[in-house]
Amino acid sequence: MRPGKCKSQNVSKCLNKKIKILGQASMVEDDATLPSVGKSALGIISWYALPPPDFDNPAYKKLRECVMGKIKLPPGMAVQGYLEARSAIEAIKAINGNVEDREALLAALRKVSFDSPQGPFSFQECQMGRRTIFVKQVVEKDGNLQNTLLAQFPSAPFCP
Repeated sequence: MRPGKCKSQNVSKCLNKKIKILGQASMVEDDATLPSVGKSALGIISWYALPPPDFDNPAYKKLRECVMGKIKLPPGMAVQGYLEARSAIEAIKAINGNVEDREALLAALRKVSFDSPQGPFSFQECQMGRRTIFVKQVVEKDGNLQNTLLAQFPSAPFCP
């Protein structure tokens, strides 16, 4: 398709039929940006470490219910906060609360490993989190736009 040949202002009517749009999920994250993007997001495929609403994990479902019902925080942000807080708690437990020993605390953080609401979590040698990456597609379900799970890659590496 040549530029200027689209007669619609709706991107999905022009591009999604011929070209699959792939992007990092922050552009169509369910509870944060997807409502403002609207139906032009239909069909967009994205990837990120935040699970879609239909991710079948009891811990994620419980976290999602809690944050959506009580504090109105998008679940993706809640998962990020959970990983950060849980990592700190696990490391502090491992050193019996002696946070003044900086080297021991950093060593304990590097060894953190646990099952999270998004699947297994640990740190890599480059000190970035190793966690599940989700490939999602925007669909319409019960009149609402949401991402649905296409694939997942547990313990995906993030090191450059």
